[in-house]
Amino acid sequence: MRQSKQKAVIFEGGLDLITPPLKVRPGRLLEMQNYECDLNGGYSQVEGFERFDGLQAPSTSSFTAIATGIPSGFFTVGGGVTQDVSGATAVVLYLGVGGLYLVDVVGDFNDTDIINDDTTARTVTPASLPYLDLVISENEVYNDMRYLKEIYYRDLIQAVPGTGDVRGVFRHEDITLAVRDFDGSEARMYKASAASWVEINASYVMFYDTRALPIPLNGTLIDDGLGNTATLLRAGPITTAGNEGYMVLTGYTSGFAAGANIEAGASVIAVVAVGGDPTQFVLAPGGKNEWRSHTFTAAIDFYRVYTADGVNPCVEYDPIANAMAPIYTDQSNIADDLPTFVDIYRNHLFLGFARGMIRNSEPGDPFLWDAAAGSLETYVGSTITGFDSVPKALIVATRRTTYALTGQIAENFLLDVASAKTGAKPYTVQHIGSTHVLDDRGIIDLSRTEAFGNFENATVSRLIQPLLISLRDKISASSISLSKNIYRLFTSDGEGVSVAFQEGSAVGFGVYNLGLDISVMSSSEDELGDERTFFGSSDGFVYEMDRGVSFDGAEKSCWLQTVFHNLGSSTLRKRFYRAFFDILVVGQANVEITASYSNESTDVRATAAAPDELRGFKSAWDSGAWNNAQYDTSSVIGSGYIDLTGTGDSISLIIYSKSAKDDIVTFKDVIYTFKPRRSLRGSR
Repeated sequence: MRQSKQKAVIFEGGLDLITPPLKVRPGRLLEMQNYECDLNGGYSQVEGFERFDGLQAPSTSSFTAIATGIPSGFFTVGGGVTQDVSGATAVVLYLGVGGLYLVDVVGDFNDTDIINDDTTARTVTPASLPYLDLVISENEVYNDMRYLKEIYYRDLIQAVPGTGDVRGVFRHEDITLAVRDFDGSEARMYKASAASWVEINASYVMFYDTRALPIPLNGTLIDDGLGNTATLLRAGPITTAGNEGYMVLTGYTSGFAAGANIEAGASVIAVVAVGGDPTQFVLAPGGKNEWRSHTFTAAIDFYRVYTADGVNPCVEYDPIANAMAPIYTDQSNIADDLPTFVDIYRNHLFLGFARGMIRNSEPGDPFLWDAAAGSLETYVGSTITGFDSVPKALIVATRRTTYALTGQIAENFLLDVASAKTGAKPYTVQHIGSTHVLDDRGIIDLSRTEAFGNFENATVSRLIQPLLISLRDKISASSISLSKNIYRLFTSDGEGVSVAFQEGSAVGFGVYNLGLDISVMSSSEDELGDERTFFGSSDGFVYEMDRGVSFDGAEKSCWLQTVFHNLGSSTLRKRFYRAFFDILVVGQANVEITASYSNESTDVRATAAAPDELRGFKSAWDSGAWNNAQYDTSSVIGSGYIDLTGTGDSISLIIYSKSAKDDIVTFKDVIYTFKPRRSLRGSR
């Protein structure tokens, strides 16, 4: 009688579509959706995403559970409750068997006084039970309440005002900006706030043609000598010593006609040009915004946001004034001053144009584009598709060729070909360890060698090349997750792929299907240094990735299928009995697991799908302050198993889940228990 054996398989490498069956590593995958390669090993379900506008985020909101004894018949879901003595108010989220679940709690309910239903003027006071924390002992109950409270807060969040796609979204410290077409004739920029999306302050552009004195500092109050005033936001002289240029104003209402003096205090500083009367700066519609934030001075307060979209001049957003200032690099040809990409290198603002032109500002001044002061204009002969500023070079990507601009100032800037046969699709250039782009040959790692100015490149996505070929013409956005060490690409309809890196090398591939159109995407750090990734969609909403467990309240479908593993012998049949898993789950998750045998031969019966509930160990509700129930999020690797009933020469596991409530699961590895059977005899 043959003895039972065990074989362990480590889950690593992710999707592998091209390696021959006898050479493929057993922990890789034939198929997957909405799983990523975990930085600490294994395959992890992707986190959720949720809409965003500056209001309370659904995933970080809270609910309060209060034991009242008999809430049914006295309170209504969605109705308000108050406590006259304490003054506390809330909204009823759910009527439990023994109490109320509340959201939007303001103030502190005490544990003895009457709670009023403010919609029907009914009251209830438990006869023998004071108001206490309603202890939630089961993860399933917590997940249900979490789901309901997220629906409540999600419904309060609004789309960016306007029509069509979100054209741009970006996080700068504690400010989130979004752009959307408004009525077909213009686009508008908004800032997220506690009152949802708020349009930024209007700014006006005024041209001058005679400069009497140097233009004063930003924030200076100016007037036209007739009692009309405005605040100087920015100034853009054509040349360092020239008399012509423009001013960007806020707080303007009237005045400053052509020929009028522009005064600061009692001094005339310039004269309004003919035809240069103040005109409100309005964004043209139809762009696609790329963003950078930077300070050209040593002061933190002077951080500004710069954006280019291909249909407008480059724009500087001033967080202090909450206003936009256009940056005209060529005031004699504003109609063609429409950069598509923006970056900062060596304290110069660099702009890339569709016609293959690169322009840089004077160092330290993004509003001065005077050749005599250090501004250059360079052509590469092909449409710019992206920038990446690395320590000693500015990577300039086109569709077929990649360049590197080195040097420190205009006098020693040098543009060389970094890779003659590697280019980048637009909006796919990202920096994660080194520059990564999507080229026709796949995802390319463009790394610098020690030899200054010399570059090497390598395709890192060979294992998923068939999938990339099917998606590449639809790729519309990209992002990185530094906390997960992942580079992500997304199509316009929400499909995507990811590459996970470990010590600079690609270690595995993931696949997404977000079920939502993606028009734009950006990643940056907020004021706390936390990484934030946002994307905009055709429905006008801005969404934040890696938040919560659902896809904005919708169910998240996740599955993976491992490659067929012959456990060391491709010609020996095995009788499989059990599969043990090491898993990581904080809370609760329900999955279905099944097995397929012998490369899905019709002669072999698969194991029936078996629901397997995985619970994080040491997961419980802590007792504490009665309106501040907290979930114990101890992260401990646990184990689970399924029984197997199949026989075959190889085995593949299929893991499936679909939920808007369950917690994130990571599968680390599997151990198979089996007995060897007979050798294959030419046919099954």
